[in-house]
Order: sequence, then structure tokens, then C-alpha cells
Amino acid sequence: MNIKEACRYQNFLTSTINTLQYYIRNTNNVMRVTEEHLRNKVNPDAQDEKIDSTPEREYDVDIEKIVMFINDLINEKLCVSTAIENAKRDTKIDWKENGLNLTLDTAIEYNKNIHSYVQNLTTLISLKSSESKSYGTDYKFNEEGNQMPYKYVVETVKTIDFDRNAVKELYKKLLTKADHISTEIDTVMLQDIVTYEPKFSIHDSVEELLANM
Repeated sequence: MNIKEACRYQNFLTSTINTLQYYIRNTNNVMRVTEEHLRNKVNPDAQDEKIDSTPEREYDVDIEKIVMFINDLINEKLCVSTAIENAKRDTKIDWKENGLNLTLDTAIEYNKNIHSYVQNLTTLISLKSSESKSYGTDYKFNEEGNQMPYKYVVETVKTIDFDRNAVKELYKKLLTKADHISTEIDTVMLQDIVTYEPKFSIHDSVEELLANM
């Protein structure tokens, strides 16, 4: 199977494990509730009654079987995760940095860093010079010798303090690189390099998985 399929299977196992663990944490699913109505003590003509008031459960499967199945799923996830890790370790993409071909995980992380950096460059490129006016206050003495406030205009000019063309050039260069790396990553992700045979189908519901235990 390819890495994308293996990762999808891995995510399916994670989701199923979480669903079933949430199920067994719900006390309504693991406790039986019995009500005993002791009418006879206060009314000799009435009979006592025992009622099973256990809430209805979503899965009609013994809890101990579900517990064991969760353990099986965890072990299955470990096996497929190991297979994915082995496949990635032995695989490099057709892209070199510093004279060396990047491994798959390194390429993915490197591309994330590039895209994050490019977002910051986008902010720089979009900046524009601007002019604005405001008012300041100062004081002067009038003819009577009294200190009086007066307002004056403050003109503020903001100008780009970097070489926009150099930033644009780097921006385009990094985008082109990121696109090429993404293409190489996708190529590797679709190669059948994961040696593993899944025990379960990702299209099965939790109910179907439990029924086929």
C-alpha cells in the first residue's frame, strides 16, 4: 500500500480507538442498574418488584470483548505505524538541499516552514507607503504674559524601509521551490512502498467491526 493509504488507515484506527474508549468510559455502558420497589413494607396488599433499569446501549456486545478489541486495535495501529516509519526511513524524494536528497519527513517539515515564511513575506510585499495628518499641542506666552495652548499640524510619512523587489524575488523563488517539493512529496506518497496488509477495512462502521470480532 502507499503512504497515503497507510496514513488513512492509521487515522481510521485512531478514530475507532477513541470512539470505543469513550464508550467504555461512559458508566451507563458498563454498569447494570437494578431498582427494587419495596411496596410490601408499607402496603401488605402490594408485592415487591425488581426492575432492570439499565440504560439501552449503543452496541450489543459484552464490555470485556470491547476492551480486548481496543487492545487489538492499538496493536494494529502500532504495526501499521512501524511499517509507515520503515517506508519513510528508506525513502527519499527527488529533491536536493545542501547536496543531499531530502527524506520524506524532512521534506514535509521543510515545506511547512517555507509556506509559513512565505506568508510573512506576503505581509511585507503588501505594505504601502502612506501619509497622514494629526494635531499636536504646545504652549506660548501671550501679550499679557500668560501661557496659552495652541494646536499645530503634524504630518506623518511612512515609507517602505526595505527593497520590495528583492523580497518579491525571494517570495516567487520560494513559492516555486515549495511547489516542486510538494509535487515530489505527492509522487512518493503514492508509491506502494509500505509493506503491510490491513486487518480491517476503513469503510467498516464501529458496529460492523464489533460484529466481525
